[in-house]
Amino acid sequence: MRGQDIGELITWALIGAIVAPLLLIGIWRTSTEHRQEGLAFLIPFAGLLFSAV
Repeated sequence: MRGQDIGELITWALIGAIVAPLLLIGIWRTSTEHRQEGLAFLIPFAGLLFSAV
């Protein structure tokens, strides 16, 4: 692997480490009594997902 590939891998790993817990919190809040807040919490992540693809 070249240095650029390793840097990109580290970047995506850091993004995943930050986004994954927040996404799980949003899913958990959607499944509890805070459904509206959970959905509002997840909408920005849907935008990030589609912009990354």
